[in-house]
Amino acid sequence: MISVKEQRGDRPLNFWYRCLIAVIGVPLIILIIHLGSWYFLLFAAVQAGVATYEFYSLAGRKGIKPLVALGVVLAALLPAICFLALIKGRPFWLSSIGTLLIILVAASTTLSVREPEGAISRMAVTVFGILYIGGLLSYQVLLRHDPLYSEREGFAWLFLAYLVTWSIDVGGYAVGSLFGRHKLCPAISPGKTVEGAVGGLIFSVGSSYAAGTCWLGIITRGEALLFGIILAIAGPAGDLVESIFKRDAGVKDSSSLLPGHGGMLDRFDSLLFTVPAAVIFRYLFR
Repeated sequence: MISVKEQRGDRPLNFWYRCLIAVIGVPLIILIIHLGSWYFLLFAAVQAGVATYEFYSLAGRKGIKPLVALGVVLAALLPAICFLALIKGRPFWLSSIGTLLIILVAASTTLSVREPEGAISRMAVTVFGILYIGGLLSYQVLLRHDPLYSEREGFAWLFLAYLVTWSIDVGGYAVGSLFGRHKLCPAISPGKTVEGAVGGLIFSVGSSYAAGTCWLGIITRGEALLFGIILAIAGPAGDLVESIFKRDAGVKDSSSLLPGHGGMLDRFDSLLFTVPAAVIFRYLFR
């Protein structure tokens, strides 16, 4: 058992790990978003594959045995499938992919198991992991490479979605740490507070206005306000959904992949909701 003293001693180290990973990771992600194309698809594939693996690991703690290898591969392939559907102008690929995934997983489960017990949960969790993580992360491809928008607009929109999402996390953490008193969702995430949520909202609207209107020039002032509010709701919602998975599995982080940050799913859980929200917002208002 780790003593309280040892845990406290680890906190400064975790803080510096978090800072180091952020200093390296944030500029690298911005560069990859700027490059787009296959560079970004590789990044999205790694995101989806690793995060899906972590999700299946959480399910494994509950005695569920998803088809891990198949699910990880299919989740990692979804961004590329989405990209090919866009550049070839074949939306049928997007509309049929869910059906094909379900058929493939169901057939693979049927052929690979020795006894039927647990087949329902195995199929359901496998498909859910693919679509929830690989599917939602594929919306990044729509935001970055939709042919209806220019290359510059594609970069600007995805960069803005990332920036606002990061701002929500920073604002929520900073304000919650300093002023947090009232628990937001204690049964799911005891560390989150109402004050932190308000801080995230303020930072979200501020970054949306500053970057979206003044810097990138892709939305009006009114749209920036609405965009910031929508993402300030979507981001914490994505975070809370992952938190309930972890609480159910009895773990603090999805993995220890990134020291001080947890796993891939921990780092990009908010984006699972904010990027699709940004895509819908753009289609409705731009």
